[in-house]
Amino acid sequence: MKIFVRVAETESFTRTAEELGLTQSSVSKAVSRLESRLGVKLLQRSTRRMKLTEAGVSYFQRAKALLFDVTEMEADVMGSEEGMSGTIRIAVPETFGRHRVLPCLWNFLDKHPALELDILIEDRRIDLLREGVDVAIRSTDQFDQTQVTRKLAAIERVLVVSPDYSSKTGIPTSIEELHQHQCIIYSLAPSGRNWSFLDGKERQSVRVTGRIGVSSPEAAVAAALWGLGITLSPLWLVERHIRQGDLVRILPDSTPEPFEVHAIYPERKFIPQRVKALVEHIRAHI
Repeated sequence: MKIFVRVAETESFTRTAEELGLTQSSVSKAVSRLESRLGVKLLQRSTRRMKLTEAGVSYFQRAKALLFDVTEMEADVMGSEEGMSGTIRIAVPETFGRHRVLPCLWNFLDKHPALELDILIEDRRIDLLREGVDVAIRSTDQFDQTQVTRKLAAIERVLVVSPDYSSKTGIPTSIEELHQHQCIIYSLAPSGRNWSFLDGKERQSVRVTGRIGVSSPEAAVAAALWGLGITLSPLWLVERHIRQGDLVRILPDSTPEPFEVHAIYPERKFIPQRVKALVEHIRAHI
């Protein structure tokens, strides 16, 4: 049953065999034996593709739900701590990971001594299944809306500029004037040149211009500190600079749209207890 469900999900005997550590022929034989036992054809095979039959669709839907119930039941029976062993591979963005996620992990590991963490720190999009990642922490525009996710937080953002830039160039008096200024672009975000603001329930997008693009939020802040332009930054990343007078918050009456941070899981229903516990811990501490 498990083999058939994974074949139906991947539409590939080869990929299923690789994931389950089996040979392609053993996967094919397992599906054939299941069809013989049930007395119905579950898959229509051709040299180019495979397709579920009507009976296959019905069996797949019920089998997948049943397997999910079984794995959830086993996790409950094992108890919370017995499932808290092994290695969790987690991917986190560079800046957010170093400043917000990593500092909260020591007490999680202290609480669960049988656990290990393999932490991938980078901002690029990754294939969770291909890279064996159990969970990734990403912002709203860094994942496919079809993926399995859980919202962890909404991060407040602000517009900031250095006193040096404002004294030389002046500052915009409205978000519509942003395009007249040098804006520092976070190039890895698909929305990098489109900055969004909230006016009540209305969302307004402003396309900004700038000669500098950077690949990390910290680099954007550094560029702003050097007087190279205006940047849109998470508040927590620039609070210290604002207090010290190195950066000035501008357009305080305009509210940049917060960016949401999500936990993203591979395309599967069952999430191990240890991964759930880690995500809940991060959600409570960021």
